[in-house]
Amino acid sequence: MRLITLFIILLFAGCKTTKPTIVEKKVKETIIETVHDTIFEIKADSSYYKAYITCINNKPVISQPKARSGTKLKEPNVNLKDSTLTVDCEAEAQKLFAKWKSREIRNDTVIEIPVFIDKEFTFFQKVQLWLGRIFLAIILLATGFYLLKTYTKIGL
Repeated sequence: MRLITLFIILLFAGCKTTKPTIVEKKVKETIIETVHDTIFEIKADSSYYKAYITCINNKPVISQPKARSGTKLKEPNVNLKDSTLTVDCEAEAQKLFAKWKSREIRNDTVIEIPVFIDKEFTFFQKVQLWLGRIFLAIILLATGFYLLKTYTKIGL
């Protein structure tokens, strides 16, 4: 019985299970900040002035003035000097600048699963494989001849 136990232990001494594959998980967080800027353009504004000019003693005089202001302008300045009428009522277009930042967070997950690569057999292992196949073939042939000799009358 001890001999059989020793034989079984020696028979299975070379057996080993494969190691479980190790799964590595890496999380890469990328933060992208972008600065945006833009220009808002506001169109020009105007104001309105209407008046009658009459001559009194051969001099022009403004009568019944009507003025209306714009959204950004005050009422126009009107000057009548030496037969010259001057009205100031202009406004240039305004530009407003705006800046803001946007932030984008991107999470990239990388899962690496290593692939188990079988190593090529060494020369010694190849020799053992071939010798084992030859030995198995010899045992099968010997068993076949023994059975043939035992159960039939053909003898070799």
